[in-house]
Amino acid sequence: VSTQSTGTPGEPQFAIAVNNWLDRELSSQRRQLYIETIVVLGSTLKMISNLPEVVDLDHILEGAMSAFNSGKHGNHGDNNVSRDFLMTPPTGKCGTLSYIIEAIAQFC
Repeated sequence: VSTQSTGTPGEPQFAIAVNNWLDRELSSQRRQLYIETIVVLGSTLKMISNLPEVVDLDHILEGAMSAFNSGKHGNHGDNNVSRDFLMTPPTGKCGTLSYIIEAIAQFC
């Protein structure tokens, strides 16, 4: 069964718009962080009662990077933090997903 045939009429256009938006990002690591953030948001929507109408993914990722910086990594300056965060695996105690979840909790 095709996912397009089971979705709503607007879903294919939405998927294309999201894909086009993600393609504008320069680094594959940054695209991956956006996807991770969207997946976490999607899987927690039922638990988030005060989600704003517009969710600023950049703001969430900045918060995640800030939490990463203030964690065990100390203050190395924005460029190193960004690079280190982008190179961190998504899972595990200090994975990007844990910082993204923390940032979403603070955002909402």
